[in-house]
Amino acid sequence: MIVESLHPSGLLTQAALLARRLATRGFEPHLAVLTGDPAKDAPPIEGVSTHWLRRRHRVDPIAAWKLRRLVRQTQPQVVHAWGDAALTFAAVAGGGKLVATLGRTPIDPPWWQAKVAGWSQGKADRLVATSEPIATQLQSDAKIIPPGVDRHGTDAGSANGQTKAEVLAELGLPSDAYLIATVANLEPRKRVKELIWASDLVRVLHNETWLVVAGQGPEAPSLARFARMSSEQDQVRMLGPRDDVPRLLNAADMLWHAGDETSPPLAVLEAMAAGRPVVADDTPGCQLAVRDGETGRLAPAGGRAERGRATVDIIEDAALRERLTAAARETIAQQYDADRMADDYAAVYRELLSG
Repeated sequence: MIVESLHPSGLLTQAALLARRLATRGFEPHLAVLTGDPAKDAPPIEGVSTHWLRRRHRVDPIAAWKLRRLVRQTQPQVVHAWGDAALTFAAVAGGGKLVATLGRTPIDPPWWQAKVAGWSQGKADRLVATSEPIATQLQSDAKIIPPGVDRHGTDAGSANGQTKAEVLAELGLPSDAYLIATVANLEPRKRVKELIWASDLVRVLHNETWLVVAGQGPEAPSLARFARMSSEQDQVRMLGPRDDVPRLLNAADMLWHAGDETSPPLAVLEAMAAGRPVVADDTPGCQLAVRDGETGRLAPAGGRAERGRATVDIIEDAALRERLTAAARETIAQQYDADRMADDYAAVYRELLSG
């Protein structure tokens, strides 16, 4: 299994969830990390051999040579690349049957990037898309395997009042704070600034609400300044990158999500599994998991007032909260369970090997 880096991402989380389950399905997983340093980065998957290629820049022939040598040494029957960059290196390295899981594709990429992506995808024995919109973008017969979440690891039943109290104390928030969380890469397409605006609207009626933003990215400094300017009582907190997102979601009362997604966002699925109500942008990716008024609430992209009204409805209506979260958990159990995802990938591997 090849990943681009250990920077938190949906694809890395999916790769880790799958690797932990492959041994019980007759496979021995290894993990190759293109960009990383074993002196600084801890192996992400306990019990799985991790190999560091130390790629220095986007096109690195030395890293490609290291991967090719690793493939010759381990002689894998299946090489599974996660993302476009990993697929390109895997296509150069060769080896066993090549599987590629692809998420969001770049919009209007440079011609050379599109050509490299097309060549790499043509080398794959099986392309896997995480949603139907992504499969349509790939313009191929990609197999659709939705992302999975560890329902047992994120289940709200494993959390208690002490968990929330601990998180509130760490953040220096009052014990009666109503915590709205968002987890995102801080880049323009994630529209986190809109969420900060919307939190001001909600506080007009519910001043006990606090917005906490977990993530990192190029917009982090400007968003931190904007949050300080827009909230007199510092009721928007920028947390930076977190390696305990499930714990944060267990402590939160609600998840907000924004962005032009084409696949179900992992943070949304984890919040639904944890029994936390979700208010998300009405985008193709979110629509796959969040059915408005049934498993959560959807608001138009940039619709601050609509997001605010949906949030206030959930805060003030306990019966609505219970109905949404119960239906959300059922959706996760039926469609987005990590064990189901592992079974689907194992079936893909066996089909290729038997062929």
